[in-house]
Amino acid sequence: QNGHVDAARAMARHGADLEKFGGNGRRTALQIAATNADVPMLQMLLDAGAKPDGNRESGTALSIALGVGSSEAAELLLSYGADAEITMKQARESGFDDPEMLALLERHM
Repeated sequence: QNGHVDAARAMARHGADLEKFGGNGRRTALQIAATNADVPMLQMLLDAGAKPDGNRESGTALSIALGVGSSEAAELLLSYGADAEITMKQARESGFDDPEMLALLERHM
């Protein structure tokens, strides 16, 4: 997995658009990393300048991390400024009801 992070880091250093949609349902690299709960990739993308709340139309990376049950990924995204209030609104609208993940969000509001 480190090879993927190293390759993505090299691409970011050479100007890759971190907000560009890829396959996988028109998601950004950050959203795909959140889907996979890939914390090292999330860290690298955030360090390289990926926007924690980019592409809200298909769910923020934070809402995705919460949906897959990754508190580690969610905490990382929140530490980089992901908007807990927007994500809480999305969670309520979608009927998301994981008490542990909702409590994590509430601590950051």
